[in-house]
Amino acid sequence: MMELNLISKERNVEIVKYFFNENEVKEEEKRVIQALKQKADIPGFRKGKVPENILRMRLGEDYIRYSVAEKFIDKVAKEIVREKGDDLLLNPFVQDYKFDNGKLEIEFEVHYKPEVKLPDYKNLKLEIPKSEEENFEKYVESRLNELREKNVILEPKDGKIELGDFVKLNYRVLNEDGKEIYKSQTLDIVVRDDDLRPIVKEIIGGEKGKEIVFERTFEDEGKTKKFTYYVQIEEIYKRILPDLNDEFVRTVSKEFKTLEELRNSIREEGEKLYEYYKKEFLIEQALDKLALESELEISEKTMDRLVEMAIEKMKESGEYNEQLRKFDNDDEKLKEEVRNSYLNLFKTTYSVAKIAEKENIKVEESEIDEALKELAQAWNVSFERAKVMIKKDERLFDDIHEDLLESKVGEFLVENAEIVEIEPKVEDENRKNGESPDENSESNG
Repeated sequence: MMELNLISKERNVEIVKYFFNENEVKEEEKRVIQALKQKADIPGFRKGKVPENILRMRLGEDYIRYSVAEKFIDKVAKEIVREKGDDLLLNPFVQDYKFDNGKLEIEFEVHYKPEVKLPDYKNLKLEIPKSEEENFEKYVESRLNELREKNVILEPKDGKIELGDFVKLNYRVLNEDGKEIYKSQTLDIVVRDDDLRPIVKEIIGGEKGKEIVFERTFEDEGKTKKFTYYVQIEEIYKRILPDLNDEFVRTVSKEFKTLEELRNSIREEGEKLYEYYKKEFLIEQALDKLALESELEISEKTMDRLVEMAIEKMKESGEYNEQLRKFDNDDEKLKEEVRNSYLNLFKTTYSVAKIAEKENIKVEESEIDEALKELAQAWNVSFERAKVMIKKDERLFDDIHEDLLESKVGEFLVENAEIVEIEPKVEDENRKNGESPDENSESNG
């Protein structure tokens, strides 16, 4: 009978040795020999009729022993998964095996799901920027301006392009050899001062029917490349925004009769949006803090295995070089990023699961149905079809369940947290200019 012995345990990893006696090995060897006879293609013998001594000489004893060990390894690995499957993080790995006086020893590395030590999750300290009256007013003005923009009047214009004009144009890009590498279709551009695209700046002062030429340089793998842009102005329009008054409101809306009514409605909309994003912001912050303050009992052996598997998967899919470039072609930096991603994922996942168990937080079937209704709309299928899809795809169901559970635990954390309002941080709203002459994009220039 198979025997096992726990050799060592380090956090979530056990090294277990399995022992098979001489009789077990002999019985398995007989089955292996018989299977090899059926497959062996040896001149002078029909398949299945090769004498055992000939087969052993032809294949070698090392190969036969390897084939026997492989059978036991497969059998034990399946048994470990069958018995411990729900508790395993990874499939078991073979560390070593050896034959000794007809007996067989196999050493397995078994990786269990790690334990997590929770922080004081009922007293997390969270911060939220104070809501300011001027922000709601800005939201109202922004939405009203959107309405005006949607109802703008375009009046054909002679003369030069100015800020605020609406312009139809096309352009082409030539490289240093004079070869055309890109040609746009007709583009619509509103000339705004905060639009930092070079093409917008260059066309100011241009006129209908005239061509504007300018050059741009880009750095590509340490080399400077120059490109020439040829812009043809097709049409110029003066944009006339309608006045904000009761008459305008009645024109664009059947629901409201006065500008004041519309303003109040937009204000309510802004307040609801603020409460929604405030809730989502706090949940995300609470989950981030939970992961940061939790302690994961996970072995470096597990982390090394996970990183190795992730890198190998990148290489197989052809994504490795692309990912490597993001980290200055430094393999160690990429591995560190993968390692940290796994750590954050596990901390969040196992912390959420543990809190859900302790606090009896569950995802109800009705909540899954509500989530499915939203997904069904996104997938453009019926709700019934969506239910069939998740029944067929267990992983998809698990993903939906985990997302909902994480959200419910996040709400629980926020409800029990100490929330402090802080002064909003001043952010730099300047847009960065990072365009390149991509021949597949019409937004360049």
